[in-house]
Amino acid sequence: FWRLWEEKRGEPAVKWLQVSRTPRALTLHLKRFRSMGRRVSKLDTHVPFPPVLDLAPFACAAAEPVKHFSEWGDAGGDAAAGGGAAGEGALRLYGVVEHQGSYEGGHYVAFVRLGGEWYRMSDSLVRKVEEAEVYRAQAFMLFYERGIEDGAVDVD
Repeated sequence: FWRLWEEKRGEPAVKWLQVSRTPRALTLHLKRFRSMGRRVSKLDTHVPFPPVLDLAPFACAAAEPVKHFSEWGDAGGDAAAGGGAAGEGALRLYGVVEHQGSYEGGHYVAFVRLGGEWYRMSDSLVRKVEEAEVYRAQAFMLFYERGIEDGAVDVD
């Protein structure tokens, strides 16, 4: 409910974001810490993440974005079906940052895709890893990019 402070009552509300086009790169930061009063703790729950992120369901239709939820039935159908500009290119995962340890201290490790292979990077140590190890990581940050085919980067 949207709170109308002047009238001290709630009104039903819908809030959503629409993507007008697929970005070249997208960085997602996952909240991995919880604060309860003065106590802060790390969330160790595994959050699954996809190798390819399709933003089409969140894309604007070719027409103007919907400005009010009452218009959603008219224009939202195409966007939900992937008719928007964002559907032109899905984003492919190329990097994951994982925090190992607790809130009080720990270590960050990066997984990076280079030339179709995954590598684990921890300070000066770099080793090749299987893709399954990447998807088991407790991701703190995810890095996606578009225009990737056979390792080539879209530079337009």
